[in-house]
Amino acid sequence: MKKIITLFFWILALNYLMGQDLIVKKPQYINIDLSESKQELLISSLDSLFKQMKGNKLSYQYVSSNNSSFTFSILDQIQSYETTKDSLRLTKKDKQIINFYPIGKNAYNIDLSLIDYSEEGYVVYYLLNLIANDESDKFTFEIPLDYKTRHWKTAKTGNITYYFRDTILTNRGEIFDKKNTAIAHKFGLEPEKLEFFMV
Repeated sequence: MKKIITLFFWILALNYLMGQDLIVKKPQYINIDLSESKQELLISSLDSLFKQMKGNKLSYQYVSSNNSSFTFSILDQIQSYETTKDSLRLTKKDKQIINFYPIGKNAYNIDLSLIDYSEEGYVVYYLLNLIANDESDKFTFEIPLDYKTRHWKTAKTGNITYYFRDTILTNRGEIFDKKNTAIAHKFGLEPEKLEFFMV
């Protein structure tokens, strides 16, 4: 009996210590409609993503190839914010899942927050919205750009591609493209191909 109690104590202690190393926390009130093993895989993948960010070693391992340049840019901005020397974030270490729901087959919307609790109330440092893609052995993450603009229209004017909801003034787009091309040629350069999301 003493051995069983000792074993039980060690299992509890190990679970507690392993939980202390997690960066991303799942509050009790959040219902993640996944099996227990998939929930652990989700938290583990999020944790690994944020550990890569913390070590400035962000890679494609946990970032989806879809819109990866935008995703890297957003995650880099968050990491820059977290590591600035005057950032209040330096004294905080965990992020929380505040919302989670399916949006397609093996794809989920996930909202994360960094919130501090003080006597004066709550302080929200930032909110992060990502799409989590279940790839069976891990989850990869991307910003929800494609998901939120999936019904938008596209118009191309010269080297410029516009993404918009309803209408766009194409004559202004043509003027912008001409000016962009003229400036590039003035410096002996080829004009860049640009994409604009008109929100």
